[in-house]
Amino acid sequence: ILIFFYHKPYNMSNRQYNNIEDTIRNWLAQNLSFIAPELSLIRTEFPLPDHIGSKGFIDILAKDVFNNFVIIEVKRANNSARDTITGILKYHALIKQKYKAKDGEIRIIIISTHWSEIIRAFSELVNNTTYAIKGYKINRSGLIYPLFHRRTTSFTSQHF
Repeated sequence: ILIFFYHKPYNMSNRQYNNIEDTIRNWLAQNLSFIAPELSLIRTEFPLPDHIGSKGFIDILAKDVFNNFVIIEVKRANNSARDTITGILKYHALIKQKYKAKDGEIRIIIISTHWSEIIRAFSELVNNTTYAIKGYKINRSGLIYPLFHRRTTSFTSQHF
């Protein structure tokens, strides 16, 4: 059983805090079958330079059996989760640009301990784009639970 501690203790330094996120990322990179059985690792902290200054580092970049790119972002706190959607959209665009990949050749997986800051934007992406995107919540015991990814009809008060 994989066990992680997610809440930052009062006396924990930022370096120690970041090391826990690094530990989660590195463990997942070494155990990609924990996420999906068909993934193979390209690299962790994959650099994506950009000539207009929008560079970034993908936490985990992998490929699936169909040779699609799989962008895996790991987030451990609400304050870092706020930038998740911007980051994955940037990485998606940079993968398209650098490798001439099509939207259908890129998958996105977000694994986060906290979803309150990103669930609405994540839901918009799932429901209103053709991106292959999945989200997972990782709990204190290290267990990963998928978020539901169904496209559903929105209801308003007029429906009731």
